[in-house]
Amino acid sequence: MKRDPNFALAYCLLAEANLDLYWQEPHAPSLRAQAEKALRAAQRLAPDAGETHFTQALFYYYGNRDYHQALGELEAAMGLLPNSADVFKVAARIDRRLNRWADSIRHFSRALELDPRDSGNFYEVAVSYQILKRYREAEQIADRGIASFPESAAPFWIEKSEAALAQGDTVNARKALESASSPNWYLLYRISLCERNFAEAERACAGVARDKALSANYPPSFFRGFIALLQGDTAKAQSFFAEARQTYEAMLRDPGEYPEALGYLATTNAFSGQREDALRQIQRAVELMPMDRDPFAAVELLHQRAVVYARVGERDKAIEQLLAIANLPASPSAGDLRLNPLWDPLRDDPRFLEILTEAAKPIPLK
Repeated sequence: MKRDPNFALAYCLLAEANLDLYWQEPHAPSLRAQAEKALRAAQRLAPDAGETHFTQALFYYYGNRDYHQALGELEAAMGLLPNSADVFKVAARIDRRLNRWADSIRHFSRALELDPRDSGNFYEVAVSYQILKRYREAEQIADRGIASFPESAAPFWIEKSEAALAQGDTVNARKALESASSPNWYLLYRISLCERNFAEAERACAGVARDKALSANYPPSFFRGFIALLQGDTAKAQSFFAEARQTYEAMLRDPGEYPEALGYLATTNAFSGQREDALRQIQRAVELMPMDRDPFAAVELLHQRAVVYARVGERDKAIEQLLAIANLPASPSAGDLRLNPLWDPLRDDPRFLEILTEAAKPIPLK
């Protein structure tokens, strides 16, 4: 842009890069502001260009979580960029966040038609079926991806591992993970945790810590604290939880901008024995992310509220919360509920079997 300050496409790409960083690096407001500045420059130079509409859609999506406005901009972009696979891919992702699953699959399929060499579209469809707890379809798509893109098969093996773990099959989850050409430390941590293999879970946490992009969203200190707690080392656990608390508090520049961090902080406080803070924080996080704003993120926060309730001794509320979300997309899988030590406080409750039954059911594709 220094060479050509009127290069509108460059401003679009700059906005997109900043939005990508904003979404991945705990929602720093400065990145969002830089993205908006670049977007405004593109709109000034080429207000009617398809790329500008696409960038505005990205800003509504990643910058504002205004998914309906984003879809409106994408419709304009589709008319101007009918052969752009990226436009249809983003539309599919937004449809997914809004629980518009049939539309999401249709848009991913169109993106694949436009760019059949992009393995990411296959992968995204597998992820969608995974979220819907339709594990057979997820594995079928993953198998097709492995056969079609042998040079980039690792993500598909990861999805096969996720599908197995979601069904409580840690043996096949481990086998599929080992078939991937690159490590997935967070998945290995979860498999190890479900197997109560705490030494391996610790090694997986070390891997998470070495991966800066992964640890930005999944700080390993909480995981290490939980492992220590499960092994009866309360002092070590509290030290790790204190470190996790500092990490999440640093993310909370603006709780309204990143309610998920408030949910993580609430969970950490629940495990630290700060009951009232945890209950207050998780309630506020849920209020900041209602279902009609972002169903995908809202379910995750309701999931965290169930974890908090279980940890602080509110068993009835934890059970009620899990029952309310058990048959929703992105809710805890039956495998996780059956094996993850997080749910140990609830397992002797007769109502827990009902939760497991509901969580195991595939969700209709609507």
